Amino acid sequence: MNQTPYAVRHQDGATLLVAMIMLVLITIVGFSAMQTATVQERMTGNLRDKEVSFQAAEAALREQEAMLREALELPELAEGASQYGDGASTDLSAVSGDPESQVEKKYFIADSLDLGFKPQTGRDVYRIEAKGFGQSDQAESVLETLYAKRFN
Repeated sequence: MNQTPYAVRHQDGATLLVAMIMLVLITIVGFSAMQTATVQERMTGNLRDKEVSFQAAEAALREQEAMLREALELPELAEGASQYGDGASTDLSAVSGDPESQVEKKYFIADSLDLGFKPQTGRDVYRIEAKGFGQSDQAESVLETLYAKRFN
């Protein structure tokens, strides 16, 4: 004469229902955490790609600056004319394409007061622009600088 109490008989399956709801909630939390991790991983990859493109552009910029710094005489550039570089001398194996650069003669800054008596001395100012690519074709960086050099 073992009878179950009245209150216990009417709760058949309530535990199963609560457990199922808890499992659904835990699954939703797990999926959202996984999605957040995936988005963060993609953002990190894009940031790395952008940094690689920036470094490639900076390497091309420094290469053109070194070319101007080591030049012993004025490069054959008329004012406003450009000279292009392909960045091939810089070894960048992690990028999708070689960086590109351009040197343009902008103007001359005279620093001598001897007008008309002898050739003017001063500095030539060049605009250097470089474009670097990342590991994918979507990431690219463009840098620009002004560089002054005295040739006389």
